[in-house]
Amino acid sequence: MKIFKKFIIYSSLALYTTLIGGCAISSLGDGINSKPMKQDPSLPTVKSIQTLSDMSAVAFEWIPLSDSSDIVGYKIYRLNSVDGNGSAKLINVANLKDRAISHYVDTNLKPNTLYQYRFTAYTSDDRESKGSKTVKARTQPAIQPINYIISVGNLANKIKLLWRPHQSQRVAGYIIERSSIYNPKWIEIATVKNRFNVEYIDYGLENDRLYKYRLRVKTFDGIVSKPSKTVEVETKDLPKPIKNIETTFDMPKQIRVSWQVSKEKDIRTYRVYRSFEHDAKFDLIKETKDNFYLDRLSEDGQRAFYKVSVVDKDGLESILPDLSIDGSTLRKPSTPKLIKIISSERDITLFWDSTDNRSRQYKIIRKKKSGWITVETKEFLTKETKFVDREVKPKDTYSYQVLSIDRYGITSKPTEESEKSLRVE
Repeated sequence: MKIFKKFIIYSSLALYTTLIGGCAISSLGDGINSKPMKQDPSLPTVKSIQTLSDMSAVAFEWIPLSDSSDIVGYKIYRLNSVDGNGSAKLINVANLKDRAISHYVDTNLKPNTLYQYRFTAYTSDDRESKGSKTVKARTQPAIQPINYIISVGNLANKIKLLWRPHQSQRVAGYIIERSSIYNPKWIEIATVKNRFNVEYIDYGLENDRLYKYRLRVKTFDGIVSKPSKTVEVETKDLPKPIKNIETTFDMPKQIRVSWQVSKEKDIRTYRVYRSFEHDAKFDLIKETKDNFYLDRLSEDGQRAFYKVSVVDKDGLESILPDLSIDGSTLRKPSTPKLIKIISSERDITLFWDSTDNRSRQYKIIRKKKSGWITVETKEFLTKETKFVDREVKPKDTYSYQVLSIDRYGITSKPTEESEKSLRVE
């Protein structure tokens, strides 16, 4: 007899009842796709059956009955179940239609399980030999799961898994499974090919969320192990919101926005958002490493609303506060109050009161008119609250307006125009 050869078996798991050695065999089954046959004790029986087991398959080799001209093939039976009396029935699992065949593989078996078989030979006129001696074969134990897996958490929107490579050379790769408290069902999220690939990064996760992971080993012939131990890990939380945001109201053409320095250890920048309406959309106007920002605007007394966030080194941004902080550029000084205008034969004198303690000087705008048309405009500056205009001529009409100017050169709105002419004797 030839030396029994090593078989390469490709199979998938199927659930069968574990077989108990020593059970009585009650009968031979009807067979798969076979006609009922009459047993003929005179026919030769199959002998010298040898087995080789894998996790989900059993391979057989026997001495073919090539010298028997009556034999046309073989039937293989497997113990299927055991009844309450301890007896069992053999089910036909294969019909081999050539007496020269000497090998067969029974697949889709359960790992680490004892199976029992009998072989018969049959003829072309539907006669069947006595069954062979019962052949027992135990499938190999299932492949062991990964016994070392760790996780790396506190990462932005991702989690990293590491494990040791499986020792078996039959391993083709690994199956990654994930669950969470929001979705407790285990789902397959990835397959890592090659047993030496021992790292996986799960991207696109939610912040500040707990996730669970486990691995399964997959062999080249499709056998999948039980899951590894479960590891739990959290993604990184968003930076804490900014506190103590302050704004100014007394700076010309600008608003200074400042805030408390973040206590986060890995901050990168701050982001300043602005809106000119407290309930409108806020636009990003500045990203800075400082804890303040000078917002330069074009109008006096312009009001704006601000929100500030912090961004860490991973690009995670804190939540913007619900409430905004308002500020304003320095408003215009108040308009002076024109008291009276007096004319004489030689000059015109204006008197007014200051209405704002910010006023440092005053501007007088004089317009020389001819009918309704202004033919000349001239401006005068003074620090007094009185102005004497001696550059006037008889028979001409003049209108005057007074404006207040603060130390930054910001001017108030003018007084209403007041017309006056020299007094004629």
